[in-house]
Amino acid sequence: MNEGITRIEMPESIATNVGLLPSERAVQIYEHRTKGIAEGIHEMLTLCAKVQRIPDDDNICYSGVTALCVQLKEATKALEQERKAITVQLDEVKKAVMAKEKLMASPLLDEHARLTKLATDYIRLQQEKAEAARRAREEEEAQIASMMEDAEAAGIPLVMPPVSASNVPPVSEPKSTATNTQEYYDFEIVDPVQVPRDFCIPENMLIRNYLNSQKKLGMKVEQITIPGVRVFKAYRLVKRR
Repeated sequence: MNEGITRIEMPESIATNVGLLPSERAVQIYEHRTKGIAEGIHEMLTLCAKVQRIPDDDNICYSGVTALCVQLKEATKALEQERKAITVQLDEVKKAVMAKEKLMASPLLDEHARLTKLATDYIRLQQEKAEAARRAREEEEAQIASMMEDAEAAGIPLVMPPVSASNVPPVSEPKSTATNTQEYYDFEIVDPVQVPRDFCIPENMLIRNYLNSQKKLGMKVEQITIPGVRVFKAYRLVKRR
């Protein structure tokens, strides 16, 4: 930008003043180039101030006013031309820089969009898996409840799933029963830290409790960050006390 401006003819005092900012240099160049116009503007404004009205049937005064209007228009146009002689170079610089910025930012925006889609698809898949696991769990619980009801009706002792392997008494299969027993696999979590992430789902209550505690501490919503979670303000209706 500075080099573009210095290509315009200017006094040596401006050209050699390296302490000037580009904007200051441009203004001084403009003032130098419009010095003659500025002097004519002062004279025209002085004449304009003397004209308060055009007397009736005074064609000479009318002609003078119209001629003054032409001079004002020409002076305005001359100022514009001198301004464009400087700013056209700045416009070219701005256009070139913006084009370079767009070129550099384009792959960033493309990758941002792609990764955002990946993250969105991942969340959707996790939600679908969690919902499927919930439905399977409910079906399993309903099946166990039904089996327990059948066993209880048939007088078969009910055996709950073991709490730990150390205190599991041996259970003998019933010799005779009106219902059939079905073997299934059960589980016990002995170390939650080692459970793979694929078998874990976000706990909404824990997240909500954490957000409530942060709000009570005076944290703003934009200051709270949880990886993989979008935190935002929400409102609910409450009864006035």
